[in-house]
Amino acid sequence: MKVITKMRKNPYIHTIGTKVILVILGLVNSILINRYLGATLKGHYSYVMNIVVLVAIFLNLGVYQGYSSFKKEKIPNVKEKFIQFYKWQMIFNYIITLVGFFTLSVDYKYFLLLIPLHVTARQMDFLCVIENIHVRNVSKIVTTIVHTFSLFVIFFFLPDANLLFIFFMLLLQLIVDIATKLSMLEIHVFNLGVRFDRSLFVRAVQVGILPLLTLLLITSNYNIDIFILKEMAEFDDVGIYSLAVNLGGQLWLIPDAFKDVLFGKNAKKNDIKSIVEAIKFNFVFSLLMVLFFVVFGRLLIGFLYDDEFIRAYVPLVIIIGGNVSMIFYKFIYTLFIADGKRVLSVIIFSLSVLINIGLNFMLIPAMNINGAALASFVSYTFCGVSFLLVFMMKYNVKFMELILKKKDILFYYNAFKKAVKK
Repeated sequence: MKVITKMRKNPYIHTIGTKVILVILGLVNSILINRYLGATLKGHYSYVMNIVVLVAIFLNLGVYQGYSSFKKEKIPNVKEKFIQFYKWQMIFNYIITLVGFFTLSVDYKYFLLLIPLHVTARQMDFLCVIENIHVRNVSKIVTTIVHTFSLFVIFFFLPDANLLFIFFMLLLQLIVDIATKLSMLEIHVFNLGVRFDRSLFVRAVQVGILPLLTLLLITSNYNIDIFILKEMAEFDDVGIYSLAVNLGGQLWLIPDAFKDVLFGKNAKKNDIKSIVEAIKFNFVFSLLMVLFFVVFGRLLIGFLYDDEFIRAYVPLVIIIGGNVSMIFYKFIYTLFIADGKRVLSVIIFSLSVLINIGLNFMLIPAMNINGAALASFVSYTFCGVSFLLVFMMKYNVKFMELILKKKDILFYYNAFKKAVKK
């Protein structure tokens, strides 16, 4: 019992444990939603949800990015003031969204009503990383369970594919996510005891502009191929390709756990050693994942998702090859944020997006979804390797230091034992 308690208190073990649970539930959710919707309707769903995600990032205004720095300044009631910002932003965002809902001509536009909740969920997510990462981990597990349960109900009791059911499921999930975080952080939204601090809000927007641009570029690099495919191919191609992207994203869940903890550590000091160790471990882990998908990917897709999605195998293998390089970005970017190298990051991301867009237009007409995957592979590799080269030059890290050796395996083993004993 003591061992379990000690493991729960360790941020790496707790966060990685959460990610493992999310991987398992995420796979179940992926199977259910793809089988329920089919390739064509899944293509429509992926397209409109990419719009939701990008608009939500923009309407967020990057406000939450300034929270950690303002907290260090020991501004009185800073948490309550930021919750106040989030509350008024949600009201404003719903006004904007309703205007768009009644004026835009987009298929399944009721999904746009999720945008304000997406903004607030992301804001609360970041606040939890700073205040108590355990809260975020618990909320993710709770909301993913809600998502899984809802999909089971839809899949088995509402057999006729209908995106409206998926919309209500996502609406419930976002509400549960936000409510769980507010409850665990003991935040009373309607009784914050502070007024809207206009000057602090302006400062937060100013601080968040560059991170906002960075996040838009990162997300665009991941999602731009969906938009281009929609214009140059059919919706069933978009649906099949989105499955490849989603499965490839499973490669990042464990590295993301390391990244979340490293963000907090690098906010206090530059922890180069931890970054090097994380890169070594996760690079080897990622290569093993690639090997697994290369060998078993086609069989798994056919068995879990039906033969309709078999075409996702080739783009999946190509995409995860590029995802390996993005491991470097995942860890090094946390250091660049702490070190004030945001402009350099924006330059790298901008070039990556331009490469991705250019190659998509060149390759999709000839290679369809495989061309989109190849464009992503080149873009991801350029981005990850660029971060790695800058990291090695700026912080005097030798290439051989990034290679996993036998002593490193023993180090991880001993570190795990110490973490449990703490």
